[in-house]
Formats: sequence, structure tokens, C-alpha cells
Amino acid sequence: SFPQLIVNYFGLSLVLGWSLLILVSLVLFGVYFGVFALWLSWCSQRKILSPWLVAAGWCACEFARANVWVGNPLALAGYSQVSFPRMIQIADFSGPYGIGLLIAAVNAGLAGWLVPKLRGQHWRLSGIGIAGALALTPVYGTWRLSQTFTSGELIQVAIIQGAIPCEL
Repeated sequence: SFPQLIVNYFGLSLVLGWSLLILVSLVLFGVYFGVFALWLSWCSQRKILSPWLVAAGWCACEFARANVWVGNPLALAGYSQVSFPRMIQIADFSGPYGIGLLIAAVNAGLAGWLVPKLRGQHWRLSGIGIAGALALTPVYGTWRLSQTFTSGELIQVAIIQGAIPCEL
């Protein structure tokens, strides 16, 4: 764990290790999610929320977190779908942000369906769009997975990562 790394590497106390973990987490994650929450609150007060707007804001938050200031692309929402190969094929044109956009849109749509205060003016139309995107994503994924990208003779490749003990 990060606190234990701090203790072992720098010889500091465990309390200081945990304090540094909290500080790093606030800087690398908290600022962006805090700005997203403020923006979401602002949109809610003006009654302009829609699932796609929420999803776009989430996508902008993740993009900023991965590319602005320190640049921390760890734990983007799109990475959570790696076990679903048909769903993640849209990353070939959208990167992990498109997958995260779809996840956020589905969740915002469900939240609006359950809590009317979170609905936009055209929530039914948004719901149809989300359902369509959700239905077309695995269709596209199936098509992409059925394609072959090989040409010529196969070659064997080995990958070596230094500083990692090899246990055969």
C-alpha cells in the first residue's frame, strides 16, 4: 500500500504515510471531482440537467484529471469494463473516455428515472438515445472483434520487464 511504501522507502511514520496518501488523493482526484460536483450542482439549480449533459461533464472531469496539471489517468471509469470485450471496442475511436461517457449516461439516466428532480426536460428522448447507444455498442464490438488484422507470417514476441523477479 502507499502508506507502507512511504514508511519503507523514506523511513517515515505510518501516520505520515497515511497523511501523504490523503494529500496525494485530494490533489490527484479530489480537485477534479469537486469541480464536477460544483458544476453538477450549478446545472441542477438551473434545471438544465440531462443524462447526456451529466455524462459530458463526467467525461470532461476524467479527461482533465488524466491530462491537466499532474496528469493522472489511473482508474478512469472506462477501465472498469475491461471484462466486457464487446463493450470496450468503442475505445478504438473514443478512447476510455467514450466508455466512461456511456457509463455516466446510463447511470444519470437511471438516476433521473428514479428521482424526477434529476430529469431534464427531454428525459424520455435522452432515455431512448442512451438505450440506443447501449444497444449499438455491443453490435459494433461484435463487428470489430470479428475482423482480422493479420497479414503475412506470424512472429513470436517476448516482453521483458526489468526489476521484476521471474519465477518459472
